[in-house]
Amino acid sequence: MADFVHLHCHSAYSMLDGAMRLGDLCARAAEYGMPAVAVTDHGNLCAHAQFQLACREHGIRPVFGCEFRLCEDRRRADGAEPPSHLVLLAQSLDGWRALSRLSSLSWTEGWTEARREPRIDWDLLSRLGAGLCCLSSCLEGAVPRACARGDMDQARALARRFARLFPGRFYIELVDSGIPLQDAVNEQLRELAETEGLPLVATGDCHYLDFEDAPTRDVLRCIRAQTTLAEAGELLFPARDLRFKSAEEMQERFQSCPEALAGACALAEEVERCNLRKLCNYILAHILCRTEFGIADITCSHITDTIHGSEFDRQCNRYKVTLVTIDAQVVSAY
Repeated sequence: MADFVHLHCHSAYSMLDGAMRLGDLCARAAEYGMPAVAVTDHGNLCAHAQFQLACREHGIRPVFGCEFRLCEDRRRADGAEPPSHLVLLAQSLDGWRALSRLSSLSWTEGWTEARREPRIDWDLLSRLGAGLCCLSSCLEGAVPRACARGDMDQARALARRFARLFPGRFYIELVDSGIPLQDAVNEQLRELAETEGLPLVATGDCHYLDFEDAPTRDVLRCIRAQTTLAEAGELLFPARDLRFKSAEEMQERFQSCPEALAGACALAEEVERCNLRKLCNYILAHILCRTEFGIADITCSHITDTIHGSEFDRQCNRYKVTLVTIDAQVVSAY
């Protein structure tokens, strides 16, 4: 059994950023002997139902997460500094419900047209943080960003604020990304964690499986930025290594900080088994909607055939779902 678990991974559901298919991700984690793996896509939980099925197929445990963009006030435009990143992991079924609520509100109340992205804020974290573990995220996280600009007082203040919101559940994240600045910030973060008594976790901020997949992600990011590979250059693609690394590689990268590797395994063990089949009344798990062609069965497991008559009744009994129509009221999921 591998002595490491990846807790910060972006699948293809991290729109125009992640380049890992869920089946491939889970197969690789199983190949590396990892007992669990997390999916932490940007701002949405669209992968979770299919992710659970893929994990079950490969005999590993899913850890459900999301990487959010955090601002001061989700209802107001951003200031000069863009929103910071924050990784949240569901500790329990209630934690998953909190993730779902946060994701929904980030889109309905926190959307910013200027940056075209959903956001959450401190108010939502204070109300919906129960059942969640929090990681400080990559260089775009609030605490690492303060470290990068040399403002350790601000980094300390932010770390304490997160620790108050997530007592015993806030982790300083050390990322192996191949970016020199990240390595320097990791050292500052280690010192901060030691002085503040905060636990460490090592992550890879994985966006693709292998080196040869990196150009695919570059193309995706170009589409997102509405530019070309020739025009983007190093400005958009600085040297980095966001592969899904083996436990042995991560142990080599963090040989001076084994407690961060152990922290990732310990955190994965603390997370309860969240079985999304219990959430079949939720829109994420299964939606049946009426269309002009009959009843279309839309699920994250790609069941897209049109259903009619007795087959419709069979599907209803099988999934015990609440039916909604496209123009009817939305199922009360919360």
